[in-house]
Amino acid sequence: MGGGVYNLPVAGAGEATLIDTNIRDNQAGDRGGGLWNNGTLVAETSTFKGNTARVEGGAIRNNGVMRLSQCQVVGNRSEGRAGGISALRTVEMTKTTVSGNTAPVKPDVEGTLVMGGSR
Repeated sequence: MGGGVYNLPVAGAGEATLIDTNIRDNQAGDRGGGLWNNGTLVAETSTFKGNTARVEGGAIRNNGVMRLSQCQVVGNRSEGRAGGISALRTVEMTKTTVSGNTAPVKPDVEGTLVMGGSR
């Protein structure tokens, strides 16, 4: 779970903010190669690249509250589903690019994204 970052609420916590962060070249045995979020996470001007998951969410697995602003989710891989983002709960994105990810099913995104100025 969460090869690079695993944001999990413990005793009511589980809030993370990533600013100008590179989550790169991580691996997860199942989901969330770069990041697995079960809490609240905000990422700004951050890059998710070269991450891998066996099952789904090569870059990101979201089951919490997530906002991405001016981020890049590119060049990640899943051996199953969603090489980029696996969203069990909605991911809000602004000026964020999700492209060039690979997976046999839904290579870039699986789930719901709410976009404002994103590609």
